[in-house]
Amino acid sequence: MEHRDTEYQVVQTANLTGWKWIVLVGGQHIRTGTSYNRADAMARAQRAIDTLLKSRTSKVVSPPSFEGQ
Repeated sequence: MEHRDTEYQVVQTANLTGWKWIVLVGGQHIRTGTSYNRADAMARAQRAIDTLLKSRTSKVVSPPSFEGQ
């Protein structure tokens, strides 16, 4: 599945009442977690993606200073 162009997976665990979510970036596991139902696992994965993307865009790089030229 995808959310905001970022892949995630939701799979049922061996315990029939558990679900695992995995966020993938570049084919690597970035975040994982568990939940009691599929809908909640999907929501948590999407929230993790939103947080990840927000943290990446909040790092503002200031332009170089051209003083002295």
